[in-house]
This record gives sequence, structure tokens and C-alpha cells, in this order.
Amino acid sequence: MKKETSVFDFGHNYEPADILVKVKAKNKGKPKFNFLDGPVTANAPLCLHHGWGRTLKDAYNRYNSLIGKEVDYVWGFDAQGMWVEVEVEKLLGLNNKQEITQYGVDKFTEKCIERVNFFKNHQTEQSKLFEQLGDWEHSYITNSDQNITSIWHFLKVCHDKKMLKQSYKTMPWCPRCGTSLSEHEMSGSYKERTHKAVFVKAKLVGRDERILVWTTTPWTLAANMAIAVNPEFTYCKCQVKSDKNLLIVCEKQLKVLRDDLVKVVEKVKGADLVGLVYEPFLPLQKQQFEHKIVPWDQVDEIDGSGAVHIAPGCGAEDFALGTKLNMAPFIIPVAENGTFYEDFEWLAGLSTVACEPAVFEHLTQNQTLYYHHDHTHNYPFCWRCKTDVIFRLVEGYDIATDGIRKDLLKAADTVHWTPDFMGKSMRQWLTDMGDWNISRRRFYGLPLPFYPCKKCGHLNVIDSKEELRARAIDPSKVDALPHLHRPYIDEIQITCEKCHEPVSRVTEVGDCWLDAGIAPFSTKPKGQFKADMVLEMKEQIRLWFYAQLFMSVVLTGEAPYKNVVGHSTIVDEDGKKFSKTGPRKIYIEDVAKQYGTDVLRYAFASANPTLDMRFGDSIAEDAKRRLLALWNAYVFYTTYALVDKPDVKNYQPENLAPIDMWLVQLTNQYIQATREAYDQFKIHNVVKLTDDFVENISNFYIRVNRRRYWKNGEDQDKMNAYWCLFQALRSVTIVLTPLVPSYAQYLWENCFGEGEAPVMLANYPTPLKIKSKTDLLQPIELVKQIISLGLSLRAENQIAIKQPLSKVYVKTNQIDTVTMFAAIIQEQLNVKQIEIVTDDEKFNVAYLTVNFKKAGAILKNRVQELKNALQNSQQMTQYIAAFDAGEKINIAGFDALTPDLFERKLAPRAGFVITAVNDITVVLDTQITDDLMLEGIARELIRSIQLERMNQKMEITDRIVVDFKAGNAKMYAAACAHQPRIMREVLATEMHITGGKGKHEIHIRLA
Repeated sequence: MKKETSVFDFGHNYEPADILVKVKAKNKGKPKFNFLDGPVTANAPLCLHHGWGRTLKDAYNRYNSLIGKEVDYVWGFDAQGMWVEVEVEKLLGLNNKQEITQYGVDKFTEKCIERVNFFKNHQTEQSKLFEQLGDWEHSYITNSDQNITSIWHFLKVCHDKKMLKQSYKTMPWCPRCGTSLSEHEMSGSYKERTHKAVFVKAKLVGRDERILVWTTTPWTLAANMAIAVNPEFTYCKCQVKSDKNLLIVCEKQLKVLRDDLVKVVEKVKGADLVGLVYEPFLPLQKQQFEHKIVPWDQVDEIDGSGAVHIAPGCGAEDFALGTKLNMAPFIIPVAENGTFYEDFEWLAGLSTVACEPAVFEHLTQNQTLYYHHDHTHNYPFCWRCKTDVIFRLVEGYDIATDGIRKDLLKAADTVHWTPDFMGKSMRQWLTDMGDWNISRRRFYGLPLPFYPCKKCGHLNVIDSKEELRARAIDPSKVDALPHLHRPYIDEIQITCEKCHEPVSRVTEVGDCWLDAGIAPFSTKPKGQFKADMVLEMKEQIRLWFYAQLFMSVVLTGEAPYKNVVGHSTIVDEDGKKFSKTGPRKIYIEDVAKQYGTDVLRYAFASANPTLDMRFGDSIAEDAKRRLLALWNAYVFYTTYALVDKPDVKNYQPENLAPIDMWLVQLTNQYIQATREAYDQFKIHNVVKLTDDFVENISNFYIRVNRRRYWKNGEDQDKMNAYWCLFQALRSVTIVLTPLVPSYAQYLWENCFGEGEAPVMLANYPTPLKIKSKTDLLQPIELVKQIISLGLSLRAENQIAIKQPLSKVYVKTNQIDTVTMFAAIIQEQLNVKQIEIVTDDEKFNVAYLTVNFKKAGAILKNRVQELKNALQNSQQMTQYIAAFDAGEKINIAGFDALTPDLFERKLAPRAGFVITAVNDITVVLDTQITDDLMLEGIARELIRSIQLERMNQKMEITDRIVVDFKAGNAKMYAAACAHQPRIMREVLATEMHITGGKGKHEIHIRLA
């Protein structure tokens, strides 16, 4: 076998190159496991955060192959949308949409396609190195015409169901990308930012009063149309030092006046302020209309002044209020790029950030600035380019959700969610979600199949490429399309189905989540859209999981998946997140090269997906340590099997020893428990079960049965031990194959022979058909606990395990178990005898201590005197007798003390050490006779000779000659007294022992 350090080498996959072909052939025509991959963005190399999900997906695919299901192993790539555009812009040195247009939309689109094709191929190679089994020649990609036309069909169905509507509302807007963002795109797209917030004073017309207003977006004052107050709140008219006019502030927010407040002159209700007219904040022609104070029950008393500046063109809530109060037409101050329109005078051309100094200057000149300050808050950003978003009034296309909400909730309830709180999160999202805004003003994305007729107003929606050609004014242009993206699709005009006039397509492209959400229908045969499982990060509740669910319910009325599995994110060992971009980004192959692919996969598989996974050197080293525990068990088995060549495959075991039956029962339990964990999508439980199972194999079964493999020749007992260990190792190898496929294949080849088919072609193990009337799992746990307690006693008292002891005493109510496994307990504790006792009094000496709580209450300051008298007395035996009889006790200086003033305790007698847990007591006789001492010295000598054999790299079957010079009389006596045993255990044909002084000398050579 290879060295343990090289079996995990990155890039060396021990699976055959044609393994997928063989796996598919084996399970062809059998029940399907319908897997759907959430397409990875083909826009950059795979990083560490991709590894967790891809490990889990690959593992579930492989597991289903092992249980005999047909799996297609198709993976997906997300290949269009703003995430690609942003990176291509950087590559080309373009900064905005205008520069893209100047560069050429056709060339830009082809650059985007070139990029995604490159990274699709690159990620495919990375995935192969990460041991993902995949039908890579048939991967799906979301920029394909098939995917696009599948979405067209979905949108046509939405149109037919009256769900598609043109919208005009305030939306989150990225000024760099020049497009809106949908509600679910904003999920998680917030970060802590510090902005300039400002308090401004609105001059009330005809009054010596001003109302104080607060905003965190000073630029929106140019679009102000009203001030809102809560009719139920109390507002204070305040005399202040800085202004001769009274300032009106909400009573609970007087603190914002700081030390400027002189006194409160009057209190009024918010309802009393409604209808008052105020002067515009900024001197702009756009602001020359009557501004009034309006009522709004959404105004709170948490931040600001209790009076809210309303700009319907710059905020979703403001827009809703403005619409309700018929404030339209609304003011739209900034263009797509986030700069003010030309008709905003001195603000023209300034961005929403760059305008702040000018705004503050005009507020000061107008005597409406109270003060500005730094304000830290969570603020939304564009998830694609990380630019702070603004809110703009936008025309676009929405899919209405209210009419389908109940159907979505009903469908979500048919899904099994793992972890289950994801189902609750989905229900909450479905309950609260608004309409789905699907239009984006960009270039490389899904071309929306909308053809609005300017003459009759009818919205034509195209269902397919075939319909596009049939209705095209020039069908040859459709035939000549290289693909269905802009700008090529923009050249196709169709005939309006109502008035038959020529109609052009809208220039918008679709929300990118349409691209991935349609995958159940664009990638699967008709009628097979429902996935048995989908798996992604939990954040996909509002993204891919939602998009799939929505589109599937619209198309079929059903959920598109049976099981949804989510996992958390990856953080470093200090809990800090790794980034998907930037300096904390880690490419997956770099980590795999450092630790080994299977080590990394095992670390991922070990993590509980409901929690963030911590990753670092210690995590990887721990995963490797646990894998090497299995390696060590294989090395033990193959070391002796290569010598004995046991025919375990054809062996029928008989007369299994109890320890063998225990391993059979443990193996069966392991097989059933891991199958259940896989079926419940809980791979981390598979790992835990495996680690525990391997621990039982290597640190118990092998340890207690080692000598059975040392026997010469072949007998039933030795073959039984081989067979049991073989079956355990075979089972764990198959169970681990989905998690660490290359490692499992290597162990499989070396343990089961070159002629064996690859492990991925094996069937998942079934329980061994060996029956026993006795359940040995719990009894062995008792045996292990007794051994553990005994070894702990040795360690605590610094008695080496090589040193034999005369006896161990065990007190337990499970006498039959101790009797059955007495020989194992003796050998593991290296004791000559074991005795089961019902009482541990003979190993202990009873003594009394003072009960300070009770004695102190009676004796007060004499309690310490009592303690000293008790410790110094020579009459403890009499005191114990009186205490046990419930009689009063007389101690020097203290007469007639009641027993409750004392506590009875036990201490080991000389020559014994004792420990107890629950109802188990273990006692070791620590008196070492001369014979025991010599035997211990002899065992140390055996160990030294064995080490010398290893140093000389001898085979385990090599016979040797030993020349031993003892450096002292004890060693000489031990070697002579135990010479036959020493020779037997080190395979010596001759052993020459001489005495002397100084260092011991060991010389060995082949016989």
C-alpha cells in the first residue's frame, strides 16, 4: 500500500476514468433519482464556499447509485445576467451603459458568452479534480435558446392567466448598472454604512413656526412633495436658542434638539398639524407648488423628529403614501446613472452623493438647515457590483403574486425541508412577498418576449421560437439569429395579433432568477420536472428555491421538488466569513492541493449544515486524522491477510466468539443507521456514525483480537476473526464512497483485490445474515467502560500498561457480562485475575469528617477545634461503629455529639486504587511482586525488539536471531525467566542472553 501521506495527493483520482459509463449501465432502467443542480455562476473559478454544497450533491447522487437508482449526473451553469456583464465591463474598461452602447452591444454580448464558456470549461475541470461525478458533455447552461424559450412559455402562461402587468413604482435601483432590482434580489444585500443625515426646518406659511424634519438621503429633498406626521402623536412647539421661530418636534424625540432647547411652549396633536402649508426646502423650479403636512400612521418615534419628508419618486413607502393621497405626478429627480436631470438647475449632472455639499449650502442660505451628522445604519447595495442603491420611480413589468399566493403556500407544504426551519422561512417569504419585478434595463440576459403595440395598446407575448418565426415580418431574420440574445433579437419585428401592425420588442431583459428557476422544465423530459432533491445554501429560500416554486406552481400547480436541503455558509476558525470576491476569496483547488481532495470533502461532509461551518488548518487536520484511523485498520488487516491469504469471500463462519458476534451486530447497526441518515439527507450523521464505527473497529476489536491473527496456520477462530473484520471494513468502504470516492476506491482495491469491480459498482451493504439470541451491543459498552476505568486508574497512578498486576476487582450488577468477557478485560488491563465482588468495603477504610454546616450551627467557633481533634484521634474505628449504629460520639473535648454532625466517607486501603462511575466500581491491586516486576520488564524488552524489527524494515513473517546484553541484574533475570515468551512473540529462532553493566544492547539478524 501507499504511504498514508500520499494517498490524499491532490489530482490523483483512483476511480477509473470510465466509471460514470459503468455506473449508468449498471442502473439503467431502474427507478430514477431525479436530481437537479442549482446552476453555478460560470463567471469565475470555483471557490471554497462552492465546495460544501458540491460535495453534498455529489455524495447524494453517488449514494443513490449505490442503492440501485438511475441518476443522470447532470450539472448546471448559470450563464447570463448582470453578474457576467459587470465582470466583462471591468475586463473591457467600460464604466456604464452608455460606454457599452458605444463599444457595441453585439461585441459586448459575444464577450459575455466567451467569458461564460471559458469559465464553464474551467469549472468543469475543477469539478473533476474535486471528484464530482458528472455527465459533463450534457451539462445544462442557462443562456441556451432552449432555456430562454422555456421561460418565454412561462411568461406567456402568466400573460394568459392575467398575472403579467406593466408597473410604475419606486424600485431599488443601481446607478452603476443602470437597472432596477427585485425584492428577492435584495435579500441579504445590506451592509452597515455611514451617511450624512440632516435635520431641516420647514417654514410654515403664515406662522412663526417651523417643523423639524429628518432624512438620511439629503438628495431626495429635491423631490419632496409633503411632510407626514402621525395624527396620534404629541408634538411640542419649542423655544430654541438658535432660531426666533418655534420648532415643532415629536414629544418623544426632544433629544434631537440637544442643548438648543430652551423650553416647551405648547403641545399639540399631530392631527392639528395636518393641512398646514410649508415652503419648499430647496430653491428649485420643480418645487414651486403648494406643500402640505399630511397624516400617516406609519410615522414612528424611534428615529428623527417624528415628522417625515415624503418624496414618492424616491422611496417605496413614500410612493405608496403619495399614490393613496393622489399626489401625482411625482417628481423623478435622477436619471438611470444616478445623476440629476438637466431641469434640476444647480443640481444638474451631480450624483446623489456629490450633490450633498450643494444641498447643504442652499439649505444654509435658505435658513432651513438645522444640522447634519454622521448616521450609521444598514443600507442596501447592489448584489452584483456592490454599489449603494438608490430608489427611483421606474416603469417595468411585474408578475402579480396575490392571486397565486395560496397555491404557493399549499405547494410549499408538500415539500420536505431540511432543516425544517427552512420551510417556515419559505412560508414567511410567500406570505409577505410583493409582486415579482422581472424587467431589467440591461443587455446580456433573457430577452423578454414582450411586443407592446403602440397603435392598439395590446401586449403581444411570444411563447416559442417557432411562434416568433411564424409571426415575424421577416422569418429569414429569425432563421439567421446566432442565438436569442440582444442585439440580434431586437431586430425581429412581429405582427400584432390584434391590429396586425408591425411591433418591436421591448429592450428590457429579464430577472436572472427566471433563468435558473425554469431549470426543472428546460432540462428535464416532459412530465419529469419534479426533483427528488435540490440542495443549495439556505439564502436560496428567497432566490432559486422561490423562483423554481413560483414558476412550477404557475405551470403545473405543483412544487418542483420533493425535498429541499439547505446548508449554511463557511467561516474561518475565528468565525469570520470567507468572501466570494476580494482578498478573503479562496480557490477550491488551492485548498484541495494543501490538504487533499478527500480530506476536504470529508471536512465538508462532517459539518452540520444547519450551522455555519468553521474551516481552517485544525478542521482539515482533524478530518485527515479521522480518515487515517480507517487507514490504520486497513493496514492491520492487509498486513496479515497478505501473509495468510484468507478466502473470506467464500468462507461460512461458524461458532463465532461473543466478541465476533458483537462486531457483526455493530456492523449491521451501522449499515442500517447510515442508510437512514443518507435517506434523511443528513450526511453529517453518516460521518459521525462512521467515525464511531471505525473507532470501535480499530481501538477495540483489533486491539482485543490482535493475537488471533498472529497464529500460525489456519484454524476456525482465526478465520472467524478475518471474516468479521473483512465484513466491517467492506461495509464502511462502501458507505464512505459517496463522501471520499478516490480514497474509498484505493482502499477497496487494496483490500478486496485487483479483480474486484470498482466500489461505485457495488451495492450498498445489507445486514449480515448471522443470527444471535443475545444482544451484545450494550454488554460490550459495559466491558469497554470497565476497561476504560481500569486504564484511567493505571494512568492516574503512573502504572504503565506493560506492567502486569495481580488482580482487578469489578463490582456491577451485570455479572454475566463480566464473566463472559473476563478474558478480554484481563488482557486489556494486563492483570492476572479478575474477581467480581458485590461489596467494595474490603478495599476501603471508612472515616468521618465534620459536617461543617450542621456542626457550625451548634459549635460556632469550636468547629475547627472539632475537625483537628477528629483528624488527630486514633479511635476512628470506634467513631465509625458509633456512627453506623446511630449512637452519640465522644471525641476528646466534645461529648455526646449526634451522628448528623458528621459525614461518613471512604478511602482506599493501602495497595488498592479505586474508581466508580454510576453502578460500576473498578479496583486494582497495585502491589507488584518480584515476579510481576520481572514480567513487566520482559514485556518492555519485547517491545524494544519489535521496534528494532520495524527499524530494519523486516517482514512480519521474518524469523530472527536475537543477541541481547542486559545492562543490569533485573533485566538479565527478566530476560532469562521469560525467554520462551520473548522468542515466541518476536519470532526468534535463537536468543543469546548475556549479563553486564551499563546500557542494554539489542542486535537482531535474519535467521
